[in-house]
Amino acid sequence: SFAAKKAEITEAKSVLDKKVELVEAASERWEAAEELKLASARNAKMASDAKTEWQSLNGQVLKEEMALQSKVQMLNNDVASFNKSCAAK
Repeated sequence: SFAAKKAEITEAKSVLDKKVELVEAASERWEAAEELKLASARNAKMASDAKTEWQSLNGQVLKEEMALQSKVQMLNNDVASFNKSCAAK
């Protein structure tokens, strides 16, 4: 049903928004670590690890965002088809 699909999309959007916050926090950690990476090998490792964490989280968010967009497009297509079938009657 449309309501179930809309609820699924709303939930997925909420989860995605929380993950975006995680990506932003990881980005801030990476930026902070980058400023100190030349100070020592340990700091360089921390910067590298922070970058890897950000890349991983960002990749997950991008995939989930694409999946969410696909679900929204399918729902929009379903609604359009429904509206078209109703108008034809």
